[in-house]
Amino acid sequence: MKAREDEMQFRSAITNAIRAGEKLPSARKIAAEIGLNQKRAWYLCDKWISKGWWDCGVNALSGWLTDDGKVIFGLVDKERNWAPHPLDKYGQFYLLEVAESANPPLYPPADGGAWLTLDAKDGWKVCFFYDCDDLDYIEHFIKPNGDVLEAWPDDYVSEIPAPVMAWCGPGDLERMLNTPSNAAVQGRCEATSSGEAATCNGLLYGRRIDE
Repeated sequence: MKAREDEMQFRSAITNAIRAGEKLPSARKIAAEIGLNQKRAWYLCDKWISKGWWDCGVNALSGWLTDDGKVIFGLVDKERNWAPHPLDKYGQFYLLEVAESANPPLYPPADGGAWLTLDAKDGWKVCFFYDCDDLDYIEHFIKPNGDVLEAWPDDYVSEIPAPVMAWCGPGDLERMLNTPSNAAVQGRCEATSSGEAATCNGLLYGRRIDE
């Protein structure tokens, strides 16, 4: 395995452990589980410390991800123009990758009801809601450990809904990532191929892409 590949595998394993519910996953234990040499694991953690992604007390292998590290590892979305949502900690766009990996049909099965739960990537499941036989929105996510994560939490208020609430069907993730935000931001915004911003329920969605 090439050096870059083992780093990505290590990062992915740490990220998956956090998403599975471990608040402070042991880098030492994870390295052993994936067959990564302990010296190499220590080097990688020390490298991440120098970049500001990782922090520790005495031993680099007993450390934890910083806020910047959570962004780099895909656990937190860097740019957010919606009010804080309970699922932000999982990465809104990661969750949409999960949803689209389930490949939900545009119409429910003939013998199905308004809800359809499908298997998705990384051991997740996603429940979709169909309105008048059309795919409408994500109802909830089911983590690999069985925990249910509601996409529509009670009392959530935001002028611009969180991405997991704005998603209406396959392809929306790409649209959200490639349309300019309607928030006043600095930096270059990447537009859709048509040059027009996509809207959903009259609102504009997207995120900033810095130079």
